[in-house]
Amino acid sequence: MSLAKENGQLETFEFELQKIADGIISSNELKGVLEHPAVSLEVKKEIISDLYSKEVSEKTMNFVYLLLERNRAGILPSILDFYKDLKNKEENVLYLTITSAVEIPENLKNLLQKKLTAKFSKSIVPEYKIDNNIIAGLIIQSQDNVIDISYKTKFEEMKKQLI
Repeated sequence: MSLAKENGQLETFEFELQKIADGIISSNELKGVLEHPAVSLEVKKEIISDLYSKEVSEKTMNFVYLLLERNRAGILPSILDFYKDLKNKEENVLYLTITSAVEIPENLKNLLQKKLTAKFSKSIVPEYKIDNNIIAGLIIQSQDNVIDISYKTKFEEMKKQLI
């Protein structure tokens, strides 16, 4: 992250890591070869180089080689998730999933985004979902928090109190 930040390449590094992680995730053969102890480090590096050296920077390749040297190529997807979290904190961005029972009109989406930006003091990137099981209201989720103001939850709480 420090190297990518120094060179102003936070997005580029993430994109390149994502490309390699997607390749590892989508191919059981590639993952198996990279994690197999009988396959030499040189062969593993050659495979990665053949697949990605024309598409990603030298710094990204060196990072992946380091993972290979330490037998950690299998955790690249987890490293990528952690990198994304660090990058979002660095850029003061918060990704939210906002679930509602019906489609939210655009003007209310804009108002909601402004309110959430003020509440969290971060730039908000919302993803909207529809779930008619919540009856009405909203469920707002980030990685760390859930704000549940849905009627389904309120009805369940009332039911517990009555019982």
